[in-house]
Amino acid sequence: VLYVMKKAALIFFCLLSVISTYAQFNDPYRISYDGENYYISNKGDGTITKTRNGIPSTIITGLHSPNDLFFGAIAGNSVILLLDSNLVKIYDSTSNGLLLTLPITGAQEAHDGIFNPNNTNEFFISDRTGNKIIKGVIGPAPFYPVTFTTLATNIIKPTGMIFNSLGKLVVVSDTVNANIYEINIATGTSSIALSTSIDSINDIAQDNESNYYITNWGDDKLNRTT
Repeated sequence: VLYVMKKAALIFFCLLSVISTYAQFNDPYRISYDGENYYISNKGDGTITKTRNGIPSTIITGLHSPNDLFFGAIAGNSVILLLDSNLVKIYDSTSNGLLLTLPITGAQEAHDGIFNPNNTNEFFISDRTGNKIIKGVIGPAPFYPVTFTTLATNIIKPTGMIFNSLGKLVVVSDTVNANIYEINIATGTSSIALSTSIDSINDIAQDNESNYYITNWGDDKLNRTT
């Protein structure tokens, strides 16, 4: 059984001013939440910072280019999964020791990761340079092999992803006048859900009232849409 909680990018903006009073980070890039602790990837020095109640500690070092973080339980073990360049690195969440490193088949720039909330043996990775979405599947016991296939192509510079309140995979893109896509995870069919005048979208989150929040580094704004 694999359980995961998708990080909410919006939380970063709500908490950054509080957290920054307790710690300095090194080019912080992504933030994730496991229900008790926040985890921040630092691209500047290749580390992961864990913070709880504003008290930070460095728990993982030696990474090349840490992007997204997400959490799960594989074979009964609670784990942290990291996208480090084009590798998935799996760490024990108690000892923070490295358990396994897997190359992501066909990836050019693995950017964002998310598990299927209805089938937690499946997860998806956005490939920003490869213009595609990659699907990962965790196999059965006793070895739990992970295989990667291409789910969808022609998704121009995909970055952040969520499963929205309707259970659809929503993907944003890092382009001028960026598109927001919806992808059928059963068939890989994609469609443009919204064409925007927003440049360089990086991530997306949804609140309990179904509003979307979109970060775009190109305009340095946080946008809301319904």
